[in-house]
Order: sequence, then structure tokens, then C-alpha cells
Amino acid sequence: MSFSFLTKDDAALLLPFLKKKLFHAGSILIDEGQVPSCCWLLVTGRLLVKKQTTYPGRFVTIALLDPGAIVGEQLLAESIGHTTTVTALDDVELLELSSRSWEDFVRAHPEAAVRFLRYVLGISSLRLQGATRRLADLL
Repeated sequence: MSFSFLTKDDAALLLPFLKKKLFHAGSILIDEGQVPSCCWLLVTGRLLVKKQTTYPGRFVTIALLDPGAIVGEQLLAESIGHTTTVTALDDVELLELSSRSWEDFVRAHPEAAVRFLRYVLGISSLRLQGATRRLADLL
């Protein structure tokens, strides 16, 4: 597992809590509005993150995610519906962290879990900054 935000020690602690998942190109991993049950670490392939507009059947691209990205990280903080749809652009390999596995990881390795959450918070902050810039450009 090669995720630059994890130390080798933290990766070794997290690995037993992850489950390998494969999805074919075109598969929908997350539907907008779906309540999260897991999050993923993208190992291979690319993902498209899109948001439905007010026009039925019309979407706007929010992001293209490459290997190393975390997907569905909202699960770590809350259980409200996803705000975007995520689709596999290629065949993808992911490592799944279920809500149960996350809770078990937090109990077993609280310090590593805090480091993981700090990373996720940083990524979420960067994504919000990017969305804010794009919104400002539209106005």
C-alpha cells in the first residue's frame, strides 16, 4: 500500500482493517444522497466526482481523482447522504474501510486514527478552498 500521507508504521496498523475492492469502468461507487457505509483509498485507476445540477439528468464535474486519493471520507465524520456521485473512469482497485472497521481501528490505534483524520481534514479543507475559488470565478 503506497499512500504518502501514511507512515509505514501507520500503514501497517491500518492494512488489516482494509478490504480490497475492484470496480469496472463505468461503475457507480457512490450515488448522490446515498448514506455512506464505507470510504476507500484509491490504489489504481481514476474516478470522476460529479454533482447533479437543478436540471434533471445534468451533472457538473467536481473532480477527477487519481491513485492515492481518499473517497467517501465523509463516513469518518457523519452519516448523512453523499453530496456527489462517484463513477469509475477506468477499472479501479480500492481499499475499503467500512464504518465498523473504522470504529475498530479507532479503538485499537487511537493515535494513528488521529493522524489519519488530520490528513482527511487537510484534504477536505483543500477541496473546499478549490470549490470556493471556482464559485468566486463564476460570480
